[in-house]
Amino acid sequence: MWYTLPSMADSFLKEVEQEDLRFYKISKFWIENKETLKRIGLGIFMAFDAILMTWVLWSLLDGFVISAPAESRAVSEVAAYNQRELHAYTLAHRAQSMDPSAATLVSAGEGKYDFYATLENPNADWWAEVTYVFSWTGGESEPETTFILPGEAKPLVAFGAESTSPPRGVNTILTNVVWHRVDHHMTGEYASWAEDRLDFVVTDAVLGESELDGDIGRVSFHVRNATAYNYYEPSFIIVLKRGANVVGVNRTTLSDIDSGETQEVVVNWFGTVPTASQIDVIPEINIFDVEAYKPLEGETTTDTRTRVFPGRRR
Repeated sequence: MWYTLPSMADSFLKEVEQEDLRFYKISKFWIENKETLKRIGLGIFMAFDAILMTWVLWSLLDGFVISAPAESRAVSEVAAYNQRELHAYTLAHRAQSMDPSAATLVSAGEGKYDFYATLENPNADWWAEVTYVFSWTGGESEPETTFILPGEAKPLVAFGAESTSPPRGVNTILTNVVWHRVDHHMTGEYASWAEDRLDFVVTDAVLGESELDGDIGRVSFHVRNATAYNYYEPSFIIVLKRGANVVGVNRTTLSDIDSGETQEVVVNWFGTVPTASQIDVIPEINIFDVEAYKPLEGETTTDTRTRVFPGRRR
């Protein structure tokens, strides 16, 4: 039996015929059912639109009528709760108050007296500007203003208060305290930041007599600025002690001191010359005050602030 194989042309024609047949059937179906399909599509669109409008209307009705009172109460409760939380947080993190120690009275000559007390700041995240007076029966010293750094214990002093008789019942009164929170974004870890700026080395502290007048006492010492910063007008409080008792107090201020510089400091002690077994020299520099720092050559105030507070950005 003989078989005749279909040619490639016959196969191509059959595929074309089948494709035309499919297109014909689809076209015929569309022509015959076009109106029905349009109605179905319109119905689906209308149903979707109706559902959407129903959802919107229900949401508005629920939001403004049905659930509005309950939501209003919930918002009020949340606001009140947050206020309570904020108040509790503020109380927990506010600056703790400071109480000065008992005042020490030191004779500074006939009818004149120096006063000394200590003040300790228990706060690690707050420093303060402080105004204080020493008050006694029948008198009061002139107001003095100072600052106290976080965690610092520093002397409060008043010099040369006049009184016809030794003051009695002396009290140290803080008349005004202005707190400032430490911005750790600017300082980083405070202890190391402060140590880098307060590294002053005091050596050779000696109490003796003035070369000009033997009745005048003199304290001399050397101070070296071991920090990386130059300072304007650094102050030093000198406290003389005999055992644990304070027997004399004085203050001196330098015009400036540069990084790495060593200066000899001589402080004359007018009035009664005390005898002491210990000499404490306490630096007094507000490291939060950018004006305490000497700018580098060609440096602007903004540059100095950025250098002193490394977290600050221009």
